Amino acid sequence: MKEVVTANQTGSIIRVAGGWIRDKILGLPSDDIDLAIDNMSGEEFAHIVYKHIDSDKRVGTIQANPDQSKHLETACIKLLGYEMDLVNLRTETYT
Repeated sequence: MKEVVTANQTGSIIRVAGGWIRDKILGLPSDDIDLAIDNMSGEEFAHIVYKHIDSDKRVGTIQANPDQSKHLETACIKLLGYEMDLVNLRTETYT
C-alpha cells in the first residue's frame, strides 16, 4: 500500500485495524485485513489500488447502515490472497 500511496501521490496515511491485528497478536492465521485511510473514502482508494496494479477487478461496496451498527461505508477488494476492507478514518459520535 505504501507503494500505491507514493506512486499516486495521494498523501494518504493507512492504518491496519480490526481483527487482523488481534489475530497476529494471538498468533492466529488471518486473511482478512481492515485498512483505514485518512484522507479519502475506502472506495476511492480501492480504485486507485486496482488502477495502480492494472487490474480490472470490481470493487465491492458495503453501504453504511447505522440501524445495523454499520456506521462506515466499506470498500472490499481481494489482493495477494487477502480479503481487504477499506474505510475512511474518521471520528464518530454514538448516542
